[in-house]
Amino acid sequence: MATMAFKLLVDDPKSRLIIFCTVGQSWRTDSYRMMSGASDKIFILVFDYRGFGRSTGSPNESGLLTDAISVIEWALEIGISPDRIILLAQSLGTAVAAAAAEHFITLQPKIEFSGVILCAGFTNAANAFSNYAIGGMVPLLSPLRLRLFRDWFSRQMSDTWKTSDRVAILVKSSTRLRLFLIHASNDRTLPWKMCNDLFGIAMASTGDEVHAPLSYDLGEGGRVTTWLSNVSTNLVLCNARVTTNLESNGLVMAAEELALTGRSYEKYSNGQEY
Repeated sequence: MATMAFKLLVDDPKSRLIIFCTVGQSWRTDSYRMMSGASDKIFILVFDYRGFGRSTGSPNESGLLTDAISVIEWALEIGISPDRIILLAQSLGTAVAAAAAEHFITLQPKIEFSGVILCAGFTNAANAFSNYAIGGMVPLLSPLRLRLFRDWFSRQMSDTWKTSDRVAILVKSSTRLRLFLIHASNDRTLPWKMCNDLFGIAMASTGDEVHAPLSYDLGEGGRVTTWLSNVSTNLVLCNARVTTNLESNGLVMAAEELALTGRSYEKYSNGQEY
């Protein structure tokens, strides 16, 4: 029997569905409440990957991608159009969401979502491991920062999670795209540099002539850099560097605004602030 929430989501064309690819551990109920509490038009869909939570099986790259694709396909099958769906992800989930977005954009006909928000992402698994520090203090795998060791380590990995390659394909293949990258400058697990690297890869993949992005200082809140295509008004990239409290500040802010208006990026071209 369908719940009232389910009926409201399916029947209301103004409703928005946020499919949340999580970090892979623990429930983030405070985040879910903050996102859905912004409007009665926002609905949150969260799922456990295989091998996490109550889902059976063993986690691996192909399996987690299959899980995400299955969830998105279910949303499409029940009547939620792609322009009402936002892929929101954090940490490990950013690799899953980027891979899922790439999958759907390469279908015939291609499927493009309202937006893709990657929070605390990384370029690939080898780079993530080489920069990982226990408690933000002990760089356990720091030798992997040397190219020789990193290349060897990459060849040994079966799950490579090449988000940088997938973001490039996503940008090149999209006719309309709202890509929002968010990272905290004080992230002690994964450095903000990797998010910035993803932003650079996305800009280089547009096919536009090289031009400088617009940058806005939010003071204690951080800095937002927006890149607008010279060729298409439907291609917008945004890189937000928040200072602290990534969960309640950057993640929820982006999800709420994009879900409600779809214009979180454009306002920076007019010099507006949060």
